[in-house]
Amino acid sequence: MFYKPYPKAIEQVERLRTELYTRWLEGLKWFLYRDVQSKERYEQIKEVIPCKVEWQEDFDYPVLLVEYPGMMPHYDEQMNIRNKVKRVYQHAFNLANLHVPKKHVFDQVHVFILHYFKNRIIRDLDNRYTKFIIDNLRSGGYVHDDNWCYLSCTEIGLRGEKEKVQMYVLEVSNSGDFFNNYLMELRNRSLAIAETQENETTFEEHMLNLSLGKNDKDNDGYDDDPSPRKRNPKLKESLF
Repeated sequence: MFYKPYPKAIEQVERLRTELYTRWLEGLKWFLYRDVQSKERYEQIKEVIPCKVEWQEDFDYPVLLVEYPGMMPHYDEQMNIRNKVKRVYQHAFNLANLHVPKKHVFDQVHVFILHYFKNRIIRDLDNRYTKFIIDNLRSGGYVHDDNWCYLSCTEIGLRGEKEKVQMYVLEVSNSGDFFNNYLMELRNRSLAIAETQENETTFEEHMLNLSLGKNDKDNDGYDDDPSPRKRNPKLKESLF
């Protein structure tokens, strides 16, 4: 009988992959912590840290940038790796933030999260683990709290040559200027990248778009397999 990968098997693979990445990052953390207490040494090795934390100098007001390579992991209730994913992003942020000066502590903060995608495969922005990168702002001392009284958030999807996630942090009072004079320019660049590529989606993109969110049904219109989907392309998407 031909074996089909069930969701539990997919979950185990994803859990193992995340566990291996967590162990690697944990080992990297202790290796780096031995000598990154020196600012000079930190500058030499910061490029290998899977996160970037830096103040932006091109604005008349404080703007903090936090950037991660790749896409934020896609949330799936059956994966059961929430705490592991959280630790990965905490460790990466703590390493990158080690020698970043606290130039400003935000009072009423707005966070813009930019998701860069390099193709047109259908993706939702509202079911990814963005909570973890926002939580890092509180633990890092950049915001007083992340409840609704102090923090609001906007997520934007853009086309880019590389997949990455950027988080811009600024005071709410400056969010209008930042959106109109900076983010709109990023959007125009995103549209320019899209125009330079083919007008039609690739075969891979087309097939994935057809499969996302749809059940497999026979000719009678009924799904004979009531179990969760055995193949979910979104499970393959993550930072790792």
